[in-house]
Amino acid sequence: MIFCSLQINTQIYGGSLLFAFIIFKLFQGSIFIRNENIQILLRNILFLYLESIVITDALLENQLLYDKTNTIEKSMQKYEDANIQKMGLYILLMEFIYYTVHRIIHHRIFYKWIHKQHHENYSVVPGDAFYSSLIENNLILFSCYLPILAFPLSALEHKSIMIFYNTSFYLSHSDIVYNHHSIHHKFHHYNYSLLLPIFDIIFGTSK
Repeated sequence: MIFCSLQINTQIYGGSLLFAFIIFKLFQGSIFIRNENIQILLRNILFLYLESIVITDALLENQLLYDKTNTIEKSMQKYEDANIQKMGLYILLMEFIYYTVHRIIHHRIFYKWIHKQHHENYSVVPGDAFYSSLIENNLILFSCYLPILAFPLSALEHKSIMIFYNTSFYLSHSDIVYNHHSIHHKFHHYNYSLLLPIFDIIFGTSK
């Protein structure tokens, strides 16, 4: 199972970084990563990558991450295996968990120790996406993986969601596609959502 987990997460982390970079440059973006942040960014991505391999391996072992043919490689090649409705519910729960966690770490009790580093830059670039504390990175993983307890995914569904969200997470730290998260870096008490502003609208924190 560990080889399958390694393969899945290499595609997720490598693919999303590559897609984000290509899209950013197609929109004539300038700075993708700040030189002074490269070391911290690479450290954080490496930790997230290794942790994701361990988590994915455990999910595969416990059949919370599965495939309809019992063969991971076949599942990743069969797009008809994707259940759009279930993926939508997974994303909705993931957005709610992230929104809740994000609001909590903006509380003055937690902000200094967990989230302040991520807000050092008023104007953001894609590389700032994972410029954050190790605690915050683990909270991001928590938000992304916890919904699988309610909505087990196929390997294809999992990979599709994570590549889409990782790519969007990079690009959200710029204004080239949309400015929802860049506004959050200017006005800290608005736009807590990960990508879809559903819960910002519901709870009155949308700007």
